Amino acid sequence: MACNSKNMPGYLRRTAAARHLGVSVRTLGELQRRRLLPFYRLTPRCVLFKVEDLDQALARFRIEAAGGLP
Repeated sequence: MACNSKNMPGYLRRTAAARHLGVSVRTLGELQRRRLLPFYRLTPRCVLFKVEDLDQALARFRIEAAGGLP
């Protein structure tokens, strides 16, 4: 089985997922290791991330502003 996200719209490989989140591949791996990001492991070397899942995970890290703007 070839790990090719081109045939699977809405899914990203590690490098593209890191770019989507604005983090390094190493940071993405750490978030993955700590199970802070959902992912699909098709083979030991083939990991895919669903774009929708990445966006939802990113929203969990959002910190609201302390004061309201006038």
